[in-house]
Amino acid sequence: MGERIPYQPAVADYQTLSLERDPSRPEVLRLWLDRPRRRNAVNARMMSEVGDVFEALQRDFDTRVVVLGGRGLSFCSGADRKADDAPLEPPRSEREVRWRAHLGRRAARAIEDCDIPTVARVQGPYRESRSESTSNRRKTCGHFSRGREASPYRSLTLSGETNA
Repeated sequence: MGERIPYQPAVADYQTLSLERDPSRPEVLRLWLDRPRRRNAVNARMMSEVGDVFEALQRDFDTRVVVLGGRGLSFCSGADRKADDAPLEPPRSEREVRWRAHLGRRAARAIEDCDIPTVARVQGPYRESRSESTSNRRKTCGHFSRGREASPYRSLTLSGETNA
């Protein structure tokens, strides 16, 4: 497989994410949650950056699919409950405090609203609970979370892709 090259949208200085393209498959964007020491636990900065990336992708007409994965042993361990190692700058107003309170919802909405199909590349222990729901004509089956009943490590990869 060819060497992967970093990909940076027009406005990008990400601290919790990395993006790359394989020159042999430039239509595929790999978006990595990049906090492996924290098992890619989600903090405010990551939520903000994920929302920014997916909003920018709406104007990227060369990308045909996004593969969302996690660096290290885990895809994502959930919310980061420890002291933040990459905090956002202090809010400048009450309005910004209110805006930040909805970062997770905004990130999820940006992914949902993006016209580009997104595939989760999940690795690490997880517990699957089956649930089906329909939202805006999209069907979601399955929910992955960590737990005591976690399955052995599993990896879902694209054809020809290796674990990073």
